[in-house]
Amino acid sequence: MKRMAARLLVGAVGALMLGGVGATRATPVLAHGEAAQPAFLKEGTVAFWDVKFSSNTINLGQDLTITGKIRYLAGWPNNIPDPSLLWISAVAQGPRVLVMERWLNDEFTPSSAVIAKGTNYTFKEVLRGRSPGQYHIHPMMASKGAGPIIGPGQYVTVVDTGAEFQNNMQLLSGETIDLETYGRGTVIIWHLLVVVVVVPFLLYWLVRPLVIRAKYVGQGKEAERRLVSKTDRMVAYASGAAMMVLLILGNLVTSNGYPVTIPQQVIRLAPPPLPPYPQLASLDPYTTAVTYGPTTQTVLATLKVTNTAKIPITLDRFATASYEFANQAAHSDAQNPFTVDDPSPIAPGQSRTLKVTMADAVWQTDQLIPITEVQLILRGVMLFKDATGAEEPVEINAPINVDYKVLLEHNSARLPQHTNAF
Repeated sequence: MKRMAARLLVGAVGALMLGGVGATRATPVLAHGEAAQPAFLKEGTVAFWDVKFSSNTINLGQDLTITGKIRYLAGWPNNIPDPSLLWISAVAQGPRVLVMERWLNDEFTPSSAVIAKGTNYTFKEVLRGRSPGQYHIHPMMASKGAGPIIGPGQYVTVVDTGAEFQNNMQLLSGETIDLETYGRGTVIIWHLLVVVVVVPFLLYWLVRPLVIRAKYVGQGKEAERRLVSKTDRMVAYASGAAMMVLLILGNLVTSNGYPVTIPQQVIRLAPPPLPPYPQLASLDPYTTAVTYGPTTQTVLATLKVTNTAKIPITLDRFATASYEFANQAAHSDAQNPFTVDDPSPIAPGQSRTLKVTMADAVWQTDQLIPITEVQLILRGVMLFKDATGAEEPVEINAPINVDYKVLLEHNSARLPQHTNAF
């Protein structure tokens, strides 16, 4: 009797521990996940620029609009399947906002969109504040084969107005439902019914210590017969039968309760193409050179640019992954500036070699330079602009030259020094 009571106590403690795993509230994670993505993935797939948030503060239930431009790079990594489908979404710390609308090239896109590499797109998404608090929100382009590609983010505060959040939707029947609470009671009831079947089955096996069962295994075939007894089989058969009854009952109740249904819709839209960008500049790929200094965290890009427009042009910005570097001569307040050795405009028909210096800690802190990866390439979009404000994105896809001797010395200096005690 005492032994049975001890087994029941062990089983109950185990069940509580298992329940505690699921019930423990996770603490918020404040790190930015885009920094953890491999450089070849975020830098070689999609370039974001001109990303704008309509506000950094919204009320509960109020809409937030994110707009921007993206390019699915022609220099797509060859170890990732070519992009074919896109799903526009957003990233936050949990379901804090709802995606209400998705637009691609000014076309309403409620489902997946057909895309192709080497193509430019504009996007817009409308989010609605669902939970009060401050959240770091990013636009996200989920591509088939590549997974989610995260764009530039911004902190947005959702202000608590004191009202309860509702997500109302009108059905084809004319009934209006709140998606936040619709069907909640039914879900709870079915979960409780499953618990009634599963928990006794789980407790039955937990009260039979695993150590004793392992001992049977080590004693040979005769002892192994005691691993599964006749009672064990009866419990398994009864639990399986009860679960089958629940499944059949659930199917009947759902079919009678919701007689009018439609199949899940699978729609893939092809957005209309954007108007062509003006032809402003061309890059000579054979003279493009990129070097990276790990100690100074500086990228030096040497570009031979030819002005193909009829008016002077300048190099205005550089977009790679979710970062947008800006020419310091034109953007003195840029968060990620770069300098050009000769920032003067390039005359029509003129070819000039530009040396672009981008000294920024994000190359290392956000793992933008793929030093430890198999493809050491700088990918992105150079944005050229003329005097009228028109711009053209020109893709760059150039190998990076790194002084590995300097890199080794730099990394060795950061490692703890160990002395031989013998």
